[in-house]
Amino acid sequence: MLGIGLKRGLKIILYIFSAIALILIGYYYFAINLNISSLKSIASTLQDGANTIFTGLTKIFSLVSIETALLLVTFLVFIITINYLLNWYLLERKNALIDELTEIYNRKAMKTWLKKEMERAERFKQPLSIAMIDIDNFKTYNDRQGHLRGDWLLKTISRMLKESIREMDFVGRYGGEEFIIIFPETEHSNAVDVADRIRSLIENTRFPGGEAQPKGKVTLSIGLVTFHKVLEEQDMIKKADELLYQAKASGRNLLVHKRYN
Repeated sequence: MLGIGLKRGLKIILYIFSAIALILIGYYYFAINLNISSLKSIASTLQDGANTIFTGLTKIFSLVSIETALLLVTFLVFIITINYLLNWYLLERKNALIDELTEIYNRKAMKTWLKKEMERAERFKQPLSIAMIDIDNFKTYNDRQGHLRGDWLLKTISRMLKESIREMDFVGRYGGEEFIIIFPETEHSNAVDVADRIRSLIENTRFPGGEAQPKGKVTLSIGLVTFHKVLEEQDMIKKADELLYQAKASGRNLLVHKRYN
């Protein structure tokens, strides 16, 4: 709703500035013509020779320069204002979709992307893979290392996830220490390879304080599903989440996956 309101506000401001600009252009145009006509009349009436004509022309050019300068300043202010408002609007839109801590997509954004990719997968008959990822024993890490170190771990793993996927894939923070990755147009075997590579990368990375974790290191549990027939959005996430809990119940630091035809 905020984005729609900002769009409407920008349109209204644009219309107002356009109207003001047109009024000013009209005013400057008639003011210049009026001043030129007036000076021409003065010059012809006085008929004081070349000096008077030269003086009149100087005044004409001076007036034209002033009016032109005012017109340019008006347009400059208009352009700067619109540019500022557009940048502000785009920043607001971005902030609404980005998780403040990890700087990856938030839950709302991921649901939006998932819906779009579901529609595209169904239209073009392409597979769609989803991975739900959880940091094992994150509460233990947070309690032992402190919340600042816990936030650092979330940000670091978020960056590593983002660097481990393709540009066409989407990674987001689903909530707490849980993440979701959407793999568009990705066969099951390829999605499994990427997910297991991510799991192995985290397992083999030496994070500060990781040695105090139950397994002696920071690890991930992953549930991955691939759909060749699109289901309801919540059903797809639910199935991936169920596999994630199977991985955690089976000892953690595991990838559990399933393909649905």
